[in-house]
Amino acid sequence: TTNMKVVGLISGGKDSIHNLLHVVAQGHELICLANLCPVERDELDSFMYQTVGHEVVECVARAMRLPLVRHAITGQSLQQDMVYRGAVAGDEVEDLYNLLDSVTKEFPGVEAVASGAILSNYQRLRVENVCSRLGLKSLSYLWQRNQQELLDEMISCGLVAVTVKVAAAGLSPHKHLNKTLNQLQPTLVKLKQRFDVHVCGEGGEYESTVLDSPLFHTRLKLEQVEIVESSGDVGHLRILKVLEEIKDVADCPPMDLSERMKFARDILKLSAPISTCLPDRTAIANKQKEDSECIPSTSLMGNFGVGTVACVAGLCCPDPGLSPAEQMASVIKQLSELLQQHNRRPEDVVLAHLYVANMKNFGFVNKVYSEYFTIQPPARVCVESNLPKDAHLVLDCTVKSATNDFDAECMHVQSISYWAPANIGPYSQCVRVGNQMHNAGQIGLEPQTMQLKSTFEEQVHEALQSYHSVLSTVSTNGYHVFGGVCYLANGFMNCADKADEIFKTFHEEHHTDCESPFIPTAIYVEVPSLPRDAKVEWHLLTEAGSPASIHTKEVIISEEHKSNIDVCCTASTGYAYGYSDTLLDNIEGLCDALLTTCGGVMDKNNLGSCQGLSLRLFHTTPPHKFSFKMHPRIPCATVCVDGIHKEHQMAFVFWFEATEGRDS
Repeated sequence: TTNMKVVGLISGGKDSIHNLLHVVAQGHELICLANLCPVERDELDSFMYQTVGHEVVECVARAMRLPLVRHAITGQSLQQDMVYRGAVAGDEVEDLYNLLDSVTKEFPGVEAVASGAILSNYQRLRVENVCSRLGLKSLSYLWQRNQQELLDEMISCGLVAVTVKVAAAGLSPHKHLNKTLNQLQPTLVKLKQRFDVHVCGEGGEYESTVLDSPLFHTRLKLEQVEIVESSGDVGHLRILKVLEEIKDVADCPPMDLSERMKFARDILKLSAPISTCLPDRTAIANKQKEDSECIPSTSLMGNFGVGTVACVAGLCCPDPGLSPAEQMASVIKQLSELLQQHNRRPEDVVLAHLYVANMKNFGFVNKVYSEYFTIQPPARVCVESNLPKDAHLVLDCTVKSATNDFDAECMHVQSISYWAPANIGPYSQCVRVGNQMHNAGQIGLEPQTMQLKSTFEEQVHEALQSYHSVLSTVSTNGYHVFGGVCYLANGFMNCADKADEIFKTFHEEHHTDCESPFIPTAIYVEVPSLPRDAKVEWHLLTEAGSPASIHTKEVIISEEHKSNIDVCCTASTGYAYGYSDTLLDNIEGLCDALLTTCGGVMDKNNLGSCQGLSLRLFHTTPPHKFSFKMHPRIPCATVCVDGIHKEHQMAFVFWFEATEGRDS
């Protein structure tokens, strides 16, 4: 992201104020503050907003030398589902919309909203909903931070906050209200050990009001307060009088934007920003691809009613008279009709592979795509590949089956943070269905800046680190990596071995507690271009939890050839990976051979029989008019790429799942 003009959404509490220090450290400009306050009451029964301590908010704005826009809270928590669907009249979320709408009118240059969300998906999703409707970005640099480390950071940075509400076993209004974080920290650590409380108060254990911050020009002091007890261990402070003390100039933040950024970074002990310019590529193969050499990626097919998911391959519309956007609209129409035939909805699509003929047309394609996938969008992998003549795109989808009783849980974080790259576009970082984890592709973006890392090695590692952040959040009891596909931009195939080395080292470092550790297999293919001109894009195939797994090397033998493959499976699902020096046209024979081999592995390990879900086959440009004989039941997506690792002619990933004794 470029430096943006930001409105700070504050309650007066520690999280919203400390987040602003990170906003400044990332080079953004705070131009105003915004707050929602209660009417006639200190505390409201709100799912969204902290209102205790509201008496101090105007003092905080003066301390930061920033204008304050304030509205009253008039709505209630009417729509309490996790995902906030549209504008709900009378809901308290619409108070936030009206507040920020006023901000954009009073300060037309505002581009982003900063908020202090740490763990609450409920709050984050609603802030992101409002930001999306107003065309603003969301900045939440505290999102998914380790709470003990975050509390330590707040205290060490000089943030002084006192408790204005307590509501947890072990905390008493008369003993623990009006205590600083520094004074309260030992008690919070003990309570975490005893009752597993959240030391930053994310479980509602306490709320705070900030009296001093590195961003303040004045220091606040609560001169007169009274304790209001609700019931039991619950109570809050009513603030009656606040004093404002001028700080020494040396203790105040600089006014110059660049100096303020350095000031904040020094306090937070952040390293200097890393240059994100991409050097010129070397060894780029300038291959000229003729349309006549390209073949359709596949024929349209979906295996609805077979397993826990249905795979749809080959949605395209190679009409020379249609623009990229019009072709995308036609593809979406095909998908919509197919879903309706099988009583499925757009929300049941959990993963999409989008192959585009020219990445420069991605914006036109994505606009139409985003109009169809709105709420809880699927995860997505997007690369440029060699498509049929006149085709601008091909879409493959994985759809949750009607017989699958698990809900699709979308991790769609649009806020910019240190956690993982924000998915501001219409796709989720991960969609979990039961133990299945359907992951978006990851490129080497630094989350807090949303800029690509400079070197190839840095991009490989950053993408894998982002995966670890996402998957560890989606599955708190661990995750299992079957393997994956690594897409290399044109000219970087000679870096495949280095990428594989980083991948294996990263896996060893982050899966030391596995009962049956193994090194997963990755397929390396070279494509013409990747999003944001990235050098590498990873797509990992994973499962939630830490299940016992089988990892074995096998040989498949079909009528036309034999291949060495890696098979990795658990009791529920598995994948087989392989390369071949022969380009096969008999996909049906290959699928049957893979199914036989994988079924044998499952049976040998007492895991029952299996059924094939899909085959993704990568091949280099074949001879003119080369065609594939597809499998009648297993959808196959054939992807024409520029190159395959070690100059193989073909690579494939076969997905299968256990049938619990049913015929495969």
